[in-house]
Amino acid sequence: MEFNPKCIIEKAISRDLAVPHRHLRHPYLTQDANGNPVLVATDGHILAVVRVESENIEAESGMITKVALKAARKLVGRQNLAVIHAGKSLDLIDGSKLPRPPESVEFPNWQQIVKQDETQARVFSIRLNPKLLADLASAIGSPEDVQIEFTGPGSPAKVTALNGTDAFGLIMPTGVPR
Repeated sequence: MEFNPKCIIEKAISRDLAVPHRHLRHPYLTQDANGNPVLVATDGHILAVVRVESENIEAESGMITKVALKAARKLVGRQNLAVIHAGKSLDLIDGSKLPRPPESVEFPNWQQIVKQDETQARVFSIRLNPKLLADLASAIGSPEDVQIEFTGPGSPAKVTALNGTDAFGLIMPTGVPR
C-alpha cells in the first residue's frame, strides 16, 4: 500500500483506550464501492476516507496500526509516497516488520453512511465541533483547505480535501440550533 504522507488519517481514530470497539482504534485498508483501495478511519463522530495505491487490495485488506503509518511517513519512498506492505505483518521499506492488529471484529459498514445525496439547496443551520473538523481535515491531508457539503440538519456533513488527494470524510453535527 502506498499513501500520501500528508494524510494523517489516524487523527480520525478513537483516542480513548477504554473504547470497547478495537476497530475504532486503527485505520482499515479496504475498497470503496468502485473497487478503489482506500484507508478508512472513524471514531464514531468523524469518518475519514483516503485513497491509496495497492497492487493486491484483497491480500492487503485489514487493520493498519498508527505506529506503522507514522513509521512509513518517516521513510517516504518513490514519488513522495509512504509505503507499507500489508500481509500477516506490516512491512516497511527499510525492512522492519510491525505486528498487524488482530481481526477479531468487523469494521463498521462505512459505505452505508457515505451517500452521494444530490438534493436541491436549502437553508438550514447546524453546529459542528471545530476540533473534530480540524482533526478530520488533517486526517484527509488537507488541514488548511477543505470543502464542506451539507445535505440536511441531522445528516453528516461531507468534508472534501482540496489538495488533489481524492480524500474525504464525514463529520456528524453536534446539534441543530433552535
